[in-house]
Amino acid sequence: MADVDVFIAKLTYELIAAPMQPNKLISDPKDYPILNAAIIAGVDIIISGDKHFLNLQLDNPKTMSVVDFFKNENI
Repeated sequence: MADVDVFIAKLTYELIAAPMQPNKLISDPKDYPILNAAIIAGVDIIISGDKHFLNLQLDNPKTMSVVDFFKNENI
């Protein structure tokens, strides 16, 4: 099993139904359901390599790359 699979398998998660309504916070329509679900679920952080998420200027949820997530000591 790859390291990333082991890492993901240890994460806790909850399945949230995402509304399909467009959201003006992010420019890529394919990302609307993911961002909406994160906001509805009240997640603290979205970890992504997607430039649309990394360019968001939201206080909550914060968005960061995997590298920034592991560098951040305040989490």
